[in-house]
Amino acid sequence: MDIHFLSKETAFIDAGVNLGLICSGEKAILIDAGIEASVAKKVLKLINEKNLKLSGLILTHAHADHTGGAAYIKNSLNIPVISSFQEKPFIEHPHLEPFYLFGGATPLKTMENKFLQAPPCSVDICLEPGKQDLLGFAVDVIPLSGHTPGQIGIAYEGTLYLADALFAPEILAKHGLPYFVNIEAALDTLDKLLQSAYDFYVPSHGSMVQNPVKLILANKKFLEELLDMVLSHVEKPQTATELLGKIFREKNLTINNPGQFYLMQASLQGLLSYLSNTGKINVVYCDNLLCWQRNQS
Repeated sequence: MDIHFLSKETAFIDAGVNLGLICSGEKAILIDAGIEASVAKKVLKLINEKNLKLSGLILTHAHADHTGGAAYIKNSLNIPVISSFQEKPFIEHPHLEPFYLFGGATPLKTMENKFLQAPPCSVDICLEPGKQDLLGFAVDVIPLSGHTPGQIGIAYEGTLYLADALFAPEILAKHGLPYFVNIEAALDTLDKLLQSAYDFYVPSHGSMVQNPVKLILANKKFLEELLDMVLSHVEKPQTATELLGKIFREKNLTINNPGQFYLMQASLQGLLSYLSNTGKINVVYCDNLLCWQRNQS
């Protein structure tokens, strides 16, 4: 783990996920907090060694690999924690993630783990999109919805911290069915990023890039191929579980735990919702089971 400076005022820390760091003199703001307190402790040590003093912590979205160390940082330094309005409830009440993944019922105990449920952390400041002064930093809050409802990116001095709006190709290949709650929003985010112009782009999962076009197009192609794959399997009515099994086999994915299964199921639901809302598939009922079928008209 180390701090990698991109310019005098922007850097990132490779801490399992890439954490952003923006600086002005001795003041700094950290962007995301890593998966747990032990990671956050090492991050704070690195920042202290650079004689920087954190003024605040921005959380780009509520997933545990980004928020797991937030409570430790907040309690250690007594600094404000900052997020979007949409992500605040899930950061403050992280039990909601395994709850909604399990269909709105009490989840399996095995789903209450550090990968799906970070320690709760209160949020002090909620951000609206746009350019603004934040604790003395002139930041631009960029909406990056799709992966989660209220995910944000932070642009500062020529660097855009992308959160999980873009994934490295090897990450997409590894997971096979990446998590997006809103495919329409994710595609719109990718299109907007194609029109952007920053010196450095820092995704949370993958390497920093200066020209993001190839990476953006790879992400867009991956989503479009997933949609085509779903369509190819619903010529005849399929339940979501049947469809999920076919996708697992086609992508050679192996499921090892309930949390992984329900994340994948939610990912599929996002694809199905998009295809239904765009009129490409229909809901049908077979033996009282809700099924999905390609629109034949």
